[in-house]
Amino acid sequence: MAPPVRPLAESTLLETILATAPVGIGFLDPDLRFVRLNEALARGNGLARDQHLGRRIDEVWPEIPGELLARLRELLGTGEPITDVEAISADSGGRPRHVLQNYYPVTAADGTVCGVGVIVVDITERKLAEEALTASEEQLREMLETVRLIAVIVDADTRIVYCNPYLAELSGWTREELLGREWYATFEPDEVENRRGFVRHIAEIAVNPHAEGAIQTRSGQWRLISWNNTVVRGPHGRGIGATSIGEDITERRRAEKELHARVEEQEALRRVATLVAGEAQPDRVFRSVAQEAARILGADSSAVLRFDDPQTATVVGRWEGSDLGGFPNGSSIPVEDDGALARLLRTGGPARIDDDEGVPGELPVAMRSFGYRSVAAAPVILANRLWGALAVGNGRLERLPADAERRLGEFAEVLGLAVASADAREKLARSRTRIVEASDEARRLLERDLHDGAQQRLVSLAIMLRLAEAKLVRDPAEAASALAQASAELGHALEELRHLARGIHPAILSDRGLGPALEALAGRMPLPVEVRSAVATRPRPAVEVATYYVVAEGLTNVVKYARASQASVTVSSTSSAVTVEVVDDGVGGADPSLGSGLNGLQDRVEALGGRLEVASRLGAGTLLRAEIPCTFGREARVHPRAADAAAAR
Repeated sequence: MAPPVRPLAESTLLETILATAPVGIGFLDPDLRFVRLNEALARGNGLARDQHLGRRIDEVWPEIPGELLARLRELLGTGEPITDVEAISADSGGRPRHVLQNYYPVTAADGTVCGVGVIVVDITERKLAEEALTASEEQLREMLETVRLIAVIVDADTRIVYCNPYLAELSGWTREELLGREWYATFEPDEVENRRGFVRHIAEIAVNPHAEGAIQTRSGQWRLISWNNTVVRGPHGRGIGATSIGEDITERRRAEKELHARVEEQEALRRVATLVAGEAQPDRVFRSVAQEAARILGADSSAVLRFDDPQTATVVGRWEGSDLGGFPNGSSIPVEDDGALARLLRTGGPARIDDDEGVPGELPVAMRSFGYRSVAAAPVILANRLWGALAVGNGRLERLPADAERRLGEFAEVLGLAVASADAREKLARSRTRIVEASDEARRLLERDLHDGAQQRLVSLAIMLRLAEAKLVRDPAEAASALAQASAELGHALEELRHLARGIHPAILSDRGLGPALEALAGRMPLPVEVRSAVATRPRPAVEVATYYVVAEGLTNVVKYARASQASVTVSSTSSAVTVEVVDDGVGGADPSLGSGLNGLQDRVEALGGRLEVASRLGAGTLLRAEIPCTFGREARVHPRAADAAAAR
């Protein structure tokens, strides 16, 4: 059995506590003089232990507040302890030292107070941490007061207990009005289930840390917010509320949506452009453009229309994305005084009608009967003239996008290129056909003229010469007469050959140039023709020949059809082109589309990269104008077969 432990002497225990305690401990007598203290208290006061003993507390600590000194004297009488007195002093290095002082009565065996026990705790580190925390909280609060983010704290019932100015600014409420209001009733009135879930998640400390949601402002607008949420815990670790920081991402999401739509739009345009570049058939291109435009704009249907005249349009391509129906391909649509198409025709620009109730006219009534409520149209331009329109329609309650006309216009531009490409291919095919036919016809005419004219004269000349040969011996006089007739016949044959040669290529043009050739041509006309030529340097031969034949054909048409009293020819040049104009004062009304020698001229001019225009209003005469690119003194690259065949015209 182990020997009993000897109780430690009371004085020894006190000395051990004084020596090892991490806090300052001391004792004061009834006169408030130090009678005992440990090293920790002495160091804290900046004096040695023996410099404390026998001295009053106000001598050791001159800065002691008078109120505290008075309370210490009262303690000696009442025995009431004085606790948690904070004081500030300076350490040996002059740095602030924060302490927490506690004073307790020391009683004698008879229960009377015979002194004061002093316990001093150094709380400098704690105070510095508290001050740093306070400063940090102030900085955080200042930041939350000025940052362009929502900062809000709600309690366990989702009532607002704090919000920063930005939430008030964004929502249209004042901070005073928001404090105490229930969050969901104020900003998400239709989300009752969300509120119940949020309250439950606060209690379970399971709030979604990141979320997106819309809030309704006081004016009824909706703003999309990206949230970062944190549960606020109480003293016992339970959830008592939530702190949320939110960023208004409405504009960002709108920009992202617009960017995505723009990318989709560019992809759609690229697909259409690929079709056009691949020379797809027009009806396929029209349907593709209609489909892509409707899909990008979220429309129910779309159509490509060609204007036949100011009162009528024809559907040449369409796409349907709903069962509303509409005008089928090939339909003729009346263009009334009002409506999107009528407005487009009047202005030449995009047009739209939203909820066209009350708009009069056959077309708006028909569109309403199909169920369409919103219509937009953009012009399709071909060679600087209005060719048709690309139109989309919507039958839903939502209107077409605000920028529908602009976006539709981009598809209409591509459509215009497709129409121009198809038109150019068609014209090229017709031109090639005309060139071949003209070449064949020119050969037939040349063969006929040679057969009926010069060939017959040459046959007759051969017979005359054989007869003259037979008479040379028998009847020299008769032979001489026959030779004279043969000589005359030979002269006629040569004249006819010269005439044929002038029709193929005038010799005067090659010998003397464009000016004299045009003067000679005008001189053969049965009406006065004024020639003004300002071409100082001869252009290349192909341009010179084309210019000559433009004038020749123009004057021929004046004589045949214009019933004019006079005409004029003007030729001018720049470093890049020769321009020729033939003008008459006749009846006008010339129409190249009806087919005439003008088609041959157009082929000839276009083969050289030029352009032929005809202006001929009824009763106002006719202007024939050609502009032909030229390089003076050099041959340009012209397809020889096209140029030669056109020359035969």
